[in-house]
Amino acid sequence: MLPHTPPADVPDPLPADVVARYPHPYAVVDVETTGMDASADRVVQVAVVQLAADGSVEGAWDSLVDPGRDPGPTHVHGISAEMLHDAPAFADVAGKLADLLAGRVLVAHNAPFDWGFLHEEFKRTSAEHRVPHFLCTVTLSRRLRLPLPDLTLARVAAHWGVTQERAHDAVDDTRVLTEVLRASLREAAEQGIDLPLVPLRQNPPTPAQRRWRRPATAPRTPCAFTDPGRWVPDEALVQGTKVVFSGDTTTPREDLIARSITAGLDVMNGVSRTTGLLVTNEPDAGVRKVLDARKHGVPVVDEEAFEALLAGIAPGTPKKG
Repeated sequence: MLPHTPPADVPDPLPADVVARYPHPYAVVDVETTGMDASADRVVQVAVVQLAADGSVEGAWDSLVDPGRDPGPTHVHGISAEMLHDAPAFADVAGKLADLLAGRVLVAHNAPFDWGFLHEEFKRTSAEHRVPHFLCTVTLSRRLRLPLPDLTLARVAAHWGVTQERAHDAVDDTRVLTEVLRASLREAAEQGIDLPLVPLRQNPPTPAQRRWRRPATAPRTPCAFTDPGRWVPDEALVQGTKVVFSGDTTTPREDLIARSITAGLDVMNGVSRTTGLLVTNEPDAGVRKVLDARKHGVPVVDEEAFEALLAGIAPGTPKKG
């Protein structure tokens, strides 16, 4: 483990009206990784702070994790191969982590990224997660209409008067995010805003359950927004982005397409160099869309991550005329 400052407990609990509106236990989470692709890269550090509904700390845990490969961008997260020499593999901590998260709303800044990595790591083990929802504080900050030029953790933390000590250290990031969450919950209650909770699929559907949900093509609907280019991990999905779906989905494909079009996305049927995002629950499948995405370097997310992105679509640029 890295030396760190443990999260401070709450000197005053959240007001009763805030707790009554948002009666959830939380698990504030941050992961550091070997790269940006959850299907190929690995976790090298994970930290969790458990909070009661009133914002008080119920527990905290963190661990370095041996990814079984090079740790990746040491200049970003500060974790070297030497530091990981005696670290456990994810499989060794998966059960402990699953217990810490069980029944709690997982909170992270850009939650699709953090949950995407944890989900992929859990899939490689025998441990089963029991996380009902996640809450992305980027999406929540956007709903609060914070007067900021961007919604990086550093910006949002500074807005709430929280000082970062070591950016991109999972332990310090969870400490900071704990304070951000407390302030955000107070403000959300003041504004009467519902939390943008994203439900998480507990068990993937069987092929027999999914077979009927897979239409051949998407209806081509003209998009009213200009193409902003490819989706950038850690950022919001922008109206006008060209999105392609591949493979089986839990939500009927027609519903995902309809919601995407309503949100202002440009749903396409095939992957090309102009595609902004591929959505698939089978990133390792040797199907044409997945292979074309790899060929063109198109970002890939699964259905759960896409659902979270849909909840926080950023405004695009309307087409002229």
